[in-house]
Amino acid sequence: MSRIKPQDFDSQTNPTNKDTQAEHSVGNVVWSQPTTKPQSEIPTQVLTNFSNPNLQNTSAQEFAQPPTQPSSKIGWILSLILSVFFVLVIGIISVGWYIDHQAMVRRESQLNIELGEEKEIRRTLAEKIPMVITDIQLRNENNGEAISDYSTEFKAGTICYLSYYATVINTSAGERSLNGDLFIKYIYPSGTLSRGSTSPDNFSFTETINISSSVGRIGKGWGNEECTSYQDTGEYRIEFWWNGQLVGQKSFTVRY
Repeated sequence: MSRIKPQDFDSQTNPTNKDTQAEHSVGNVVWSQPTTKPQSEIPTQVLTNFSNPNLQNTSAQEFAQPPTQPSSKIGWILSLILSVFFVLVIGIISVGWYIDHQAMVRRESQLNIELGEEKEIRRTLAEKIPMVITDIQLRNENNGEAISDYSTEFKAGTICYLSYYATVINTSAGERSLNGDLFIKYIYPSGTLSRGSTSPDNFSFTETINISSSVGRIGKGWGNEECTSYQDTGEYRIEFWWNGQLVGQKSFTVRY
């Protein structure tokens, strides 16, 4: 039997790839066998480049790195900007509130001054004119029953009691009441004062009033049941006096 030499085996088995062969022997026979490296020993760069040919110069360590995160400096700048913005907003609101508050304080002070001036005017007015009589209405009555509607013109010889109904304004309301006698004058067209047997000096009669609120009502009449007190034609006048002051008046006309 001829002996097989390694050179013959190599030439028959793989004559062109000598670098990848390894020698083996069993007894006196020697042969060579190609060796294959485990996949784990293949360089990482080769595996990487094989899976992605475009990454020819990228190592496995560089390829495995995570994406670069945004710089924390940008976040810090944004936080600073937001903080400044909120501070400015709060500052503007605070300044606006302060301005409004000061305006309100000045307005309140001005109102208090005006209120004090108004009270002083009312006090002075009340001392000079403690009451005012307005909204005076007149009508012809007899024994409390109306003979005519409210009017300022009446027919001669038909007037029994010429009655008035009026509103009294208490200019001292809240400080004092109106208690006392209101003096009334009925004056003929000639200027003569109409008086009776019980009339007070210089007046036709009185009406006692007691008004504690700001407004009150009064009403009374002057004449007789025979309806003979207003025979003269012309303009009559009714005057209301309080503490020596004229506080209201009303005129009416008598015709034939």
